[in-house]
Amino acid sequence: MPYSAQTLQKACESGNAVSCNELASFFTKLGETEKAQTLYQKACGLGFQKGCQALGSPAPSPTPPGAK
Repeated sequence: MPYSAQTLQKACESGNAVSCNELASFFTKLGETEKAQTLYQKACGLGFQKGCQALGSPAPSPTPPGAK
């Protein structure tokens, strides 16, 4: 994996939704759709609209502070 992809992966693992989405795009271009889908799901779950759009899903509703 190229250096920049490694950097994105570390940021994604730390909860950075934009990095997850960018890494998913990278894997999509490589034809690794399963990895891409997983990363788009993570980006979407973190509230990143573009990740949800890539999955064809609406963005999740934000969780109010203190809600479980």
